[in-house]
Amino acid sequence: MNIICKMECLGINGKAGDLIKSHLNNRYQRLTINNEYCKNSSDWDEVQQGVSQGSLLSPLFFLLYINSLPYIISNISIFADNTSIIFYSLQFDQCQML
Repeated sequence: MNIICKMECLGINGKAGDLIKSHLNNRYQRLTINNEYCKNSSDWDEVQQGVSQGSLLSPLFFLLYINSLPYIISNISIFADNTSIIFYSLQFDQCQML
């Protein structure tokens, strides 16, 4: 489920939803290498997933996206922008597989 669908499911719509959608849609990126060995750039390509880093809204998008994880995964700990999935087993072999 992408972040826009998640927002709509949570009831974020109207002008606020439209503003956020305009922030997430129609974004493009390219890779540029500019060093002593190579000076080249890739073609521009539309960003299909993710949110821009460094944006003031990025932490909010992250929290919107992970807020349902505790309902899906039973052993999870969420605090601010950090998530830990806790696995435990009485069998050593299962723990080694991780």
